[in-house]
Amino acid sequence: SLSSTDTASSHLGDILGQLILRVCKAQSEAEIYTAVSKDLPVLIPAERVSVALLTPSRNDIEVFVLEGPVTELSKGTCIPCTQQSHIGHTILTQKNTLATATEDSIYPDLAHLASEGLISVMTAPLLVSGEAIGALNVGSCQANLYRDADLSILTQIAALTTTNIERLR
Repeated sequence: SLSSTDTASSHLGDILGQLILRVCKAQSEAEIYTAVSKDLPVLIPAERVSVALLTPSRNDIEVFVLEGPVTELSKGTCIPCTQQSHIGHTILTQKNTLATATEDSIYPDLAHLASEGLISVMTAPLLVSGEAIGALNVGSCQANLYRDADLSILTQIAALTTTNIERLR
């Protein structure tokens, strides 16, 4: 008989398999972002998942897709792409980040998320042909929730996302 751990991991495998299929069959970039945002909270515990993309000028980052509570950093919100924001820092350095959102954070976007109850935050840059086009963001209301294993899953989903964006382009 299967142990509950085997059942849980095969369930996650099924979800990951379905996500991979949905992303590979997607006919548009928006469809890819939507599929990823909807399935990520099942693979990684999260109250909020967003895809934020650089605008054509590359001066701003726009929240393109959001799953979770509608807040000040809702869909359509633009923030300047600078090192002064957590998400801008991730995009500009092209490095995955694990962060704790606090209301006195040096990053205004993390301070906003903290004021809305999110504490644990992970961000992975979306890289197409070696160039950042945006970031995949996950947040939870639980403190110290995310570990390197979660960041690894997020990184793999970001790679799946960008591989299929390259395919569409």
